[in-house]
Amino acid sequence: MKIYYYNVEKLSDKSVYSKYYEMMDEDRKNKIDRINQEDKKMQSLALTIRNFCDKINWWKEFLDHPRTREALSFLWKNAKKLIYHVLPTRITGKITFGNEDPAVTGMVLAVLGMTIPFHKNKIEAAPLFDNENVLEGEIMLKGRIYGIVVLTTAAKLYFNKNIKYVIHRWRHKEVNHGERE
Repeated sequence: MKIYYYNVEKLSDKSVYSKYYEMMDEDRKNKIDRINQEDKKMQSLALTIRNFCDKINWWKEFLDHPRTREALSFLWKNAKKLIYHVLPTRITGKITFGNEDPAVTGMVLAVLGMTIPFHKNKIEAAPLFDNENVLEGEIMLKGRIYGIVVLTTAAKLYFNKNIKYVIHRWRHKEVNHGERE
C-alpha cells in the first residue's frame, strides 16, 4: 500500500501547490504536518541505527584483527605476572564494622566471607548490628615489590609493536588498520 503525502516545504512555496495548501482545511494540514514529522523521525532513526551498526562493525573488525589479538594476549600475560608480583604474600588483621541498617552490615559480612580465599581467614571480622556507623580495625600486609620487575614489564609493554599498533589505531579510528595516510 502506497501512502501519498505532501511535502509542506514544497506546498508553502509560491506555486500552484500553495493555493491548494491554503484551501485545505486545518485537519488535512495537521495530518500532512504529522506525516512529514514522522518521516523526519524515521530518517533520523535510520541514520542513528546506521551509525550504531558502523560502530559495532568497527569494533568487531578492530578486535578480530590478528595484531590486536596478539597485543591483548601479550598485555594480559604481562598484567597477570605484574599483579601476581605486586599482591601481598601475608595478610593479617582485625576489623570491627557496623552500619545503621543491619542489612547492610550483613551484606558487608557476606562480601568479606567471599574473600576468604584471598586472605585465608586471617582477617577477624567483628560485625556490630547496633544502629551506629562504625569502621575500626588494623590490617597488616606483607609482601614485596621490586622496582625492576615493574620497569621491565612497563618497558616490554611500551616497546611492543603490536601494542603501539593498537594505540595508533585506537587514536585514529577513521584510518583503516592503523595505516598511515
